Amino acid sequence: MFTKPLFTRGFFIFTQLLINLIRYCFELKNLLLIYLLLGCVHSLAQDLSSCAVIMTSDSNAHKRDSAALVFEQNFPNWVSNHFLEEQVPFKHVSLLIGKGKQKIKFYSWIYIDSRQKLKRYCGYIAYLDQNSNKINGFILSDSSAALINADTAKCNPQRWYGAAYYDISTKKFKGIETHFLLGYRNDGEQIQKLVEPMYLKKGALYIGANAFKVNKIFVQRFVLSVKSGIKLSLRYYNNGNQIIFDHLSDAGMHGSANKMSYGSGPDGTFDAYEFKKGKWNLIKDFALGGAIKSSGGKKATEEEIKNKLKK
Repeated sequence: MFTKPLFTRGFFIFTQLLINLIRYCFELKNLLLIYLLLGCVHSLAQDLSSCAVIMTSDSNAHKRDSAALVFEQNFPNWVSNHFLEEQVPFKHVSLLIGKGKQKIKFYSWIYIDSRQKLKRYCGYIAYLDQNSNKINGFILSDSSAALINADTAKCNPQRWYGAAYYDISTKKFKGIETHFLLGYRNDGEQIQKLVEPMYLKKGALYIGANAFKVNKIFVQRFVLSVKSGIKLSLRYYNNGNQIIFDHLSDAGMHGSANKMSYGSGPDGTFDAYEFKKGKWNLIKDFALGGAIKSSGGKKATEEEIKNKLKK
């Protein structure tokens, strides 16, 4: 009398195992297709270029995932052999170079994850170890979904608030050479621009620093958030000594993404942080064209600065 239930349960388990096996083989097939495709070319750079195109533009979601995995696994090898190069030959991969004594480079890129159907931010930080004269690096793992307060969260390479970086300024902050990266995020609902401090200490990469004071509280990173579709400016000026950004009509939008008011946005005025005496000082209602100097050493006009901020 128990034969039929046992058979049914056994058949169900067997069916589930078979489905999982087929699913695994399908994903493995995609990986093999990528490797077979890359087998047609000879250099690692060409291999990665093919992966970069597939992971950012292919209509097949599984191929994008597979290409992204292959790219992430092999990219550090390419960096080790091309660390001195100041350009990256791969589509949609950004490179920023530290401007201090430490030779360090910051790479970031984006692709659409088929499982979550969201943008996935990827990053790799490489530096020259001055003691061993070897290239070391850190793969950055996007954990933004698990971070409740983006501005105050303490991060590391395995717990990174993912972003695509577009500018950098290197400063001596609290006696440590710190790299302040300007980053961009867009999850479909909101756009964020942020300033992310990073620094090396005893071979470890630290992400975040209490460098910016927001509403009387020091935060690990400075974050601005607006509703998707609204333009948001966050730019360096005066050789990286000033960060000029849109003043937002809702004060809660400064620094904390989870306090954002979707009905608010830039009100046409600007605030700024200025690096002076070893720290970033907030300047409210910043007067464009005041103390800012252009690359030619002359004061920039308000119109020139506004045009740059719009880019």
